[in-house]
Amino acid sequence: MDITKGQINSIDEENGFVKVILRERDDKVTGWLPLLVPYNTGFSKKYMPQLNQAVYVILFTEQAGEGIVLGSPMADGCSASEIKTDFPDGGYYKYDSNSGTLEISPASKIIITGDVEITGKLSVSDVIDTKAGVSKSETPYNHP
Repeated sequence: MDITKGQINSIDEENGFVKVILRERDDKVTGWLPLLVPYNTGFSKKYMPQLNQAVYVILFTEQAGEGIVLGSPMADGCSASEIKTDFPDGGYYKYDSNSGTLEISPASKIIITGDVEITGKLSVSDVIDTKAGVSKSETPYNHP
């Protein structure tokens, strides 16, 4: 058994497999390898890496077709207290356990279906667009 680094070379999104090019092994390309998905019991998280993304691989034999992709190294710019997911279109979400802050920044918009309950202060720094019309204030709107 051997742990090595590589880069995603091919993706089979439907079946959850990838091929990895092993730069430290003369650019050898693995066979189709499954991805290790953490916390798969109790909730569902679908994740597929991007082409050329750096990953760590465990190879079970000298044959590059038997192994599993463990995941990617920690991204630059994240602290130990942050959990951050970046999306290819530039959107992301981030939780900082030191401050207790959840930041959501989509590329376009957020759609919420269902009831929304806010138990804290609501601050709006732009237009409030409702089905009844648009309300815009010269100053940011803060609802206690």
